[in-house]
Amino acid sequence: MQVILIFTYGISLKDWKDNGLLDREISIYDEVSNNFNVKFTFLTFGNELDENLVNNQNISVIPIYKYIKKSNVKYLNYFKTLVIPFKLKKQLKAIDLIKTNQLNGSWLGIILKYVLKKPLYVRTGYNIYEFKKLQNKPFYVVAFYRYLTKLAYFASEIFSVTSSVDLKKISSICKNNTKIIVIKNYVNNISNNVNKMRIVDRLFSVGRLEPQKNFTSLINILSRSDFGLDIVGKGSLEKELINTANKNGVELNLFNSLEHTELLAFYTKYKYFVLNSDYEGNPKVVLEALASGCVVICKDNINVREVIINNENGFLYKDENELLNILNNIEKNQDLCEYIISNGFKTIKENYLLSLIVEKEIEVYKKLIY
Repeated sequence: MQVILIFTYGISLKDWKDNGLLDREISIYDEVSNNFNVKFTFLTFGNELDENLVNNQNISVIPIYKYIKKSNVKYLNYFKTLVIPFKLKKQLKAIDLIKTNQLNGSWLGIILKYVLKKPLYVRTGYNIYEFKKLQNKPFYVVAFYRYLTKLAYFASEIFSVTSSVDLKKISSICKNNTKIIVIKNYVNNISNNVNKMRIVDRLFSVGRLEPQKNFTSLINILSRSDFGLDIVGKGSLEKELINTANKNGVELNLFNSLEHTELLAFYTKYKYFVLNSDYEGNPKVVLEALASGCVVICKDNINVREVIINNENGFLYKDENELLNILNNIEKNQDLCEYIISNGFKTIKENYLLSLIVEKEIEVYKKLIY
């Protein structure tokens, strides 16, 4: 079985490596290729450097910018990618199934479906149309992703989402849900470092230093507590966050993106993990925090609520006063914390382990090919 994976538009294997995501993102394809008779071709938005970044003989790499010249004009690159399916038609003639990594870039999968006459599996990690609305993007950007969602849905044989919330919202856009399935995000394993001494006077968080993650607001809230904050991530708000922390007397440490194995080790250093985003998809960082034995504290939103049940496997808060109440009382409720950590492990074991997701992934391949 030959499967081509079309990367998210603009993303290369080098990007994954530079951001510490390479091992995590390809782990599912390593598992599938090593345990089933499946070979993958990664179609990336990179150059020749991508060809040497994967050490698996069952995975080959085709970087788009080896075949077309990347333009300095951002929007011109969208149009230039449209010729790729035709340029690579002969090279891809043995492909049995086309899969996208996200909706963004799925136009290549749609074109390839008709060029190669092969089934299309559109995978989405989050509802990009909904995100663009929440980010108050220009109307034409929002309209583009609404149209792309509908087009990808109707062109695909299977359209996967990572949450029931996204299933409902995309079903309402497409006026149908007969092709939509839920395949959740995954974690590779559960930490064994449950009983080790952990940092209790600092909160830990992971995410891009961008407005969606609300780190500025979190720092302002922590100025009214005794907690410091450590964040793994990078982004445009780095200087603003440092200035806000200094102004409010909050001890802040920022760490650049780490290799995934290093990041997983970081989780186990901390007792408390916090996510202050107003909106999320099926957040991988929350899953990793649960699997690492952290007490997870999240701002309440409908997607996070699908993973975290308040006072059962984590804490949810709606505003800064609720968060401060949790932080001010959490060290006094260690029996509840132990209960929450135990239930966090149970949540991962029953719903989010890589082995479970691999089984569902293979079911899709078999359904579409055999």
